[in-house]
Amino acid sequence: MKIICSVLFLGILTQINAQEIQKGRNSIDFYWQLNALNVGFAGNVFNAMAVQFPTSSILQNHGPEAVEGRRYQSNGGSTPVSFGIGIPVKLFQSQKVKTSWRFGGDYLGNISIGDYAQDISSKRLDSTFYPQYNTSLMKDSVYSKTTSGHANGKFVQFKSDLIFRFRPDKRFTYFTGVGFGLGITSKRTSVFTYKEEETEVVSSSANPISFDAPAYNNNSHEGYLITSFTEEKLNLKPIFSPFAYIPYGIDWQLGKNRDFLKRLHVYYEGQIGARFTDAFLGTRQTNLYLSNALGLRITI
Repeated sequence: MKIICSVLFLGILTQINAQEIQKGRNSIDFYWQLNALNVGFAGNVFNAMAVQFPTSSILQNHGPEAVEGRRYQSNGGSTPVSFGIGIPVKLFQSQKVKTSWRFGGDYLGNISIGDYAQDISSKRLDSTFYPQYNTSLMKDSVYSKTTSGHANGKFVQFKSDLIFRFRPDKRFTYFTGVGFGLGITSKRTSVFTYKEEETEVVSSSANPISFDAPAYNNNSHEGYLITSFTEEKLNLKPIFSPFAYIPYGIDWQLGKNRDFLKRLHVYYEGQIGARFTDAFLGTRQTNLYLSNALGLRITI
């Protein structure tokens, strides 16, 4: 997808008429960039899932005594492709500041968030004597309950911002502004699993002496029995995630004498903003975020 978008964008560049760049406020900007976005969930994932899915039998098995270990997964979430167009607007009389409305969109592809929790208990069984090492090692029966869940979907967002570009007649310029947007997570699914497992292991804590014995290999498994495994899969409604942000950055014009290079700009852009609804689970929360982008801007 990113390769196709890049080819289309470069195709537009080759069709530009090599005329002198229009001076003043009449030029239109086209943007293409790769950037990093933060759309992660903040808080207890299982608590949010339990609120959203109160009838889930798997989540009911998730007790408060479980120890949680959060994991985040993403595919395409770190380098989304972003396109935009900037239309000049005249808010005040000034030769040192150029203003424009920019409209754009980001495509992140498939992204997901997941969490798991595990409750482990053990019981001492017996000991085994190893004559070749002249020592006995204890055996434990380890019982564990594992609850896991993740939500995923395709994520796109649309945004609009007012850009103030300072010293527009210079090769190096800087800009800032204010913007807002709306993210949409579609084709959402959630999968929950619950597993009970009983395992017999040689206890590594039974003997503090470290040696290389066939039956003593840092909690090596001698046998296991999965007593239960359950899975639930749910199809979910789309989520709408509004956000607001402040863009800022620097811009460099590639050429000063050649007409074609005068139109091309490489820029760095950062954004500091707030997302008001979680993009994965739909909970109402305000998450602050930072993002960074490298992009190409062309004026016509």
